[in-house]
Amino acid sequence: MKSQSYLTRAMRSSDPRYRRVLERLGYRRPAAPAASLDAPPAEETDAQQDETPSTSKAEAQDGLAALRAEYERVVGKRAFHGWDVETLRAKIAAATTEG
Repeated sequence: MKSQSYLTRAMRSSDPRYRRVLERLGYRRPAAPAASLDAPPAEETDAQQDETPSTSKAEAQDGLAALRAEYERVVGKRAFHGWDVETLRAKIAAATTEG
């Protein structure tokens, strides 16, 4: 196994000295903030605040967990974790019409 150089480690850890250059080259990390180091932080506008969903992530996860439990009860198998709410509802509806 090759040893890593400082440059490799700095690029992977989003070192602020390299992050600015890499962002300008088009390499953006999902964990990195959207604003660059040179720009001041952007304030939320009223339109952006209206777009936020009314349900929280915890409520959405509870609803998804309930749908997964219902799918397991109806079908007899555990639900695939990659399925979203709409897919689970469609599969539950299909299983109830068949049986």
